[in-house]
Formats: sequence, C-alpha cells, structure tokens
Amino acid sequence: MGATNKTLEGPLKKGSRYSVQVIATDSEGMQSAPIESDYIIVHSAILGDINGDDVVNILDLVIVAQDFGKTPPTNPLSDVTGDGIVNIFDLVKIANNFGQTADSQ
Repeated sequence: MGATNKTLEGPLKKGSRYSVQVIATDSEGMQSAPIESDYIIVHSAILGDINGDDVVNILDLVIVAQDFGKTPPTNPLSDVTGDGIVNIFDLVKIANNFGQTADSQ
C-alpha cells in the first residue's frame, strides 16, 4: 500500500479552516467514494516554521535535525519536502526561508 502526501500551497493563514476532499484511485483505476474532512487547522503559513511560532529560525532547524534520517520522523512536520524521510533537502527548505515571519509573508 502506498501513500501520497500533498501540501496545500497558497496564502494559507494559521488558525484558519479549510475543507478538503480526497478520492483514492487504485492501480487498476478503481476510485473510492470521496472522503471529506470538514476542516483542517493550518499549522503555519510559512514553509519551515516547524514549531508554529510564526518565524523560521534556529528552533525549527533543531527540530528537523533531531529527526534527521528518520523514516517516519518523530514530528511529521520535520519532513518538509513530504518525501517520507528527513534529510538535507528538508534542512535546505528551512534554510531558504530562514528569518521569514508571518508578517513578512
């Protein structure tokens, strides 16, 4: 059984509610009935803000570093790229947004 992670992109606001609908398709093309989630509370609108404090900083890097090499990570948010393992690519994503704040978005 495989899994796919999708990241919602766009102007998402922490604490806001978003409706999501999922339809699963198997290898033979058979689809499930739609599965609906009433709401998802967005952790943070800033890619790399792992701890949700509205700033990408050393604290976020420390969290990801603690999960480095883990499959799956202790903190699912540590897998910034969504590829199932915490590695250098996750740290690079955070480094690219280092210093970003909710106000600078």
